[in-house]
Amino acid sequence: MKTQSYTSTYSFRRKSEKYWLKNESINSLFWEFTKNKKSSSTPKWMGNIFQNHTLSCSALISDACYLFLSMGLPTATIHLAKYLVRKKTKLKGIFGPTAEVESFLKEWEKLNPNIHTSFDKSFYIFESLNKRCFPADHTSLITATDKEWPRVSLWAKAFAAESSPKLDPYKSVQLAKDMLKKGCLYLCKDKKGQTKGMGGFGRHTPNSLVINMIYVNPDDRGKGIGEALVRNMIDSVRMHGYRRCLLFSDYLKSDNLYRKMGLKEIGILIEKSIS
Repeated sequence: MKTQSYTSTYSFRRKSEKYWLKNESINSLFWEFTKNKKSSSTPKWMGNIFQNHTLSCSALISDACYLFLSMGLPTATIHLAKYLVRKKTKLKGIFGPTAEVESFLKEWEKLNPNIHTSFDKSFYIFESLNKRCFPADHTSLITATDKEWPRVSLWAKAFAAESSPKLDPYKSVQLAKDMLKKGCLYLCKDKKGQTKGMGGFGRHTPNSLVINMIYVNPDDRGKGIGEALVRNMIDSVRMHGYRRCLLFSDYLKSDNLYRKMGLKEIGILIEKSIS
């Protein structure tokens, strides 16, 4: 097996994208890390593992020292662990598909007996089906504007506070601001024109838009607003030139809203800390 490193996000993406597309939803974060950004946001390390000259896993290390794994072969993740140990790489965490993360960590812990890992979080990944998702007739979707920013910023902070684990409120507000500027942040209104919730398209892959920051006003929860908001957003995806939506959910119980809506469950991503 061979590990190929890259210093350019362009080169990494050009060499890897065809492979990522085989499991586009699971590998969606790789497009986020390799889009055109300022140099300060470039990953600390990017690489592919090849087996018999065939790409079998992609990986990168973020500026926060988190390792991100694509879907790949167990032998590739084991090889990567050995490679990073030889390079004396320090990691603070790892994120990726369940099997790949567990395979890597098993080898990593064997090679680094003094390190400790702890479970942080799991995420379901859902895809909207390749058919129309009829929106609820009692709500409508409007594009948020600067006029609604005071409400949006408050809800973005509330979204961060209610997340588990809690998110950085500054980053949540910044994401909301970016979505608003791009015209990708939406408000859900009822028939009386009252604003009930918000959601946006925060990032994308070649064929999918990722739904972010679904938030419903606390007084309006339990009334189907969240489902109506998601249905409206899914129904609008083709207007943006994409085939489907991706949704991440850390709610892993059987009554998950997206599963109840009939969305397609793709897999589970996990995050673990390393100390």
